[in-house]
Amino acid sequence: MSYQRIVTAPYQLDAASFQAWGSALCSAMEALGVTKTADTGQIDWGTVSYPTSANQYMGYEIRQFTDGLQATNPVIIKFEFGSSATSGQRPGIRITVGHTTDGAGNLTGDISSYFYVTTNAGSASLGSTYISSDGGRLNIAFWVDLSSQTNVFWIERFKDTNGDPTADGVNICANYTSSTVYTGTSAMQGLPASGAAYPSTPMKWQCAIPAGSSTYNENIGFFPVHPNLGYAGNPDLGGLMFYAAETDASGSFYTINIYGDDHQYVAVEYLSCGTNNTGASCSALVRCE
Repeated sequence: MSYQRIVTAPYQLDAASFQAWGSALCSAMEALGVTKTADTGQIDWGTVSYPTSANQYMGYEIRQFTDGLQATNPVIIKFEFGSSATSGQRPGIRITVGHTTDGAGNLTGDISSYFYVTTNAGSASLGSTYISSDGGRLNIAFWVDLSSQTNVFWIERFKDTNGDPTADGVNICANYTSSTVYTGTSAMQGLPASGAAYPSTPMKWQCAIPAGSSTYNENIGFFPVHPNLGYAGNPDLGGLMFYAAETDASGSFYTINIYGDDHQYVAVEYLSCGTNNTGASCSALVRCE
């Protein structure tokens, strides 16, 4: 297991700036074992132009898991690179998950809903993005040290009671998922190994975070996200929720024991995943190891 940190600007005023963040992200995924498929027509980061208006996508990559369960439950991820819903200068990625393609960049069979990963304002400042994988999951914390630019995405296989991945399907989590507005909330959907995505429209992250403060006796509370299997499934390892006011600065690392093992996470403090029932702002930790 490993991660990569890339430093880019979430801004695209010309082809070079668009290519810079997109190619760095894709190179990191490749190095971590989330590899490109042989589908034709995939984006050429050396020649692609840049978006000049909102909701404009300039090309795609099709990537796949490479773990031991891929033969039993293939996971294919389509990334479309372009602009946010509000400006051509702000990066936007549209993500869809399936099991097969037609070889020309189109997912076939049962597929997920679109997940939109965008920035709120765009910034020419450089920021850190963390990408983590073991070939059977993908965790991304975008521009964690830039206020209003942060975002998260993770996809991982459903877990058994020991926290080990199963061939039953995957859970997909992201933030800011609307194609038309900057929503500032979370979204989650499961894609079984066989059958339609559930629920049919992504729901907010399912998490047992309490009302009010979660700190006690100098401890900070972090709370796992549970896939919706018609019941709360065994929790993901990909991300945790917390109250934004109760952690160190965004980009800080935490070691947290889940399923009996220690795992490393990076804080995404500026992220807004919505609020709990008392109105406290919630944010996320993303697995980074």
